[in-house]
Amino acid sequence: MGINRQLQQFQRAYQDDVLQTKVLGASPVELIVLLYEGAIEALEQAQKAIGDGNIPLKGKMVNKASDIIEGLRAALDFERGGDLSPRLNELYVFANQQISLGHITNDASVLQQVIDLLRELLSGWQQLARDESARRGQGIPHA
Repeated sequence: MGINRQLQQFQRAYQDDVLQTKVLGASPVELIVLLYEGAIEALEQAQKAIGDGNIPLKGKMVNKASDIIEGLRAALDFERGGDLSPRLNELYVFANQQISLGHITNDASVLQQVIDLLRELLSGWQQLARDESARRGQGIPHA
């Protein structure tokens, strides 16, 4: 086994351990942040795969992003979510439709539109995570 392959395996194992540590210590809001980051990363990898002509990798990454978004959609709480849950539901449905379009047409720009949408939503969740963390630091219980 070559040194590069060994280093790649070590890096993957390290990343898996880091992710597992983040997930185990995360609040629900922080988990949502991690999921958004994962979907964005998968779509960026799919874009690169389109550019490289790597169709199998593109398919894998598009499916990963779509699965994450569908998981976020399935986790919506329509009883407690007020007006936000139906709006997020519509955005998630739209995002998955666009991902499918980008996948079918090999159009990285369509995937970029989804990345931009997810980054916009991510910034809101990151702010919630910061606010939650600040409340915990001050000993204020969750709302």
